[in-house]
Amino acid sequence: MPIGMPLGRLVTGTLPSTQIWQRTMAKSVELIGMYDDVYDVDGKLDELELFTEVNHNIDILPHQGKWINDLFKRYLVELRWYHSGYQPTLEEYLRNTFVTVAGPIVALYAYIYIANPINKEDLEFIEDFSDIIRLAYEIFRISDDYGTCGPEQAKGDVPSSVQCYMSDAGVSEGVSYERAHEEFDEEEMVANK
Repeated sequence: MPIGMPLGRLVTGTLPSTQIWQRTMAKSVELIGMYDDVYDVDGKLDELELFTEVNHNIDILPHQGKWINDLFKRYLVELRWYHSGYQPTLEEYLRNTFVTVAGPIVALYAYIYIANPINKEDLEFIEDFSDIIRLAYEIFRISDDYGTCGPEQAKGDVPSSVQCYMSDAGVSEGVSYERAHEEFDEEEMVANK
């Protein structure tokens, strides 16, 4: 099965609806959400630096281990931004957060669960963060920020794409929301080509 088929099914929401697949994906996403909460709210910087380093030395499955390690490293980048008060540019933010939104891991799991057979070239395509995968999850990141910006900022979270754009362009929150919507539309058009 060519790589475009499983990723297309992922993006369009027409993945198999088997109970095993649904349970496995739900568990995977829930586990990633728990890690996100630990890095966002529950952990201390020094503890999470150690946790990230320890997990770097654990290899669960070759592809999964690499991506989990990358996810943890990028969570740590966000945590350092937060603790230092650093305001990333929108470009820095999107380059980091398309992974912390768990896009590549979800794409990998979706591919593994629906591909038959699994082949090395397709896994490498996903691992290389091809433009289509990156754009799809940047779109997801921007749309998530658009809907959750206020509540996440109230609990003390890393700046969202809305705040990053406000800082970059020197505009109001309202203008930033408009620009986030335009960015969403632009990236969606590029991804659909």
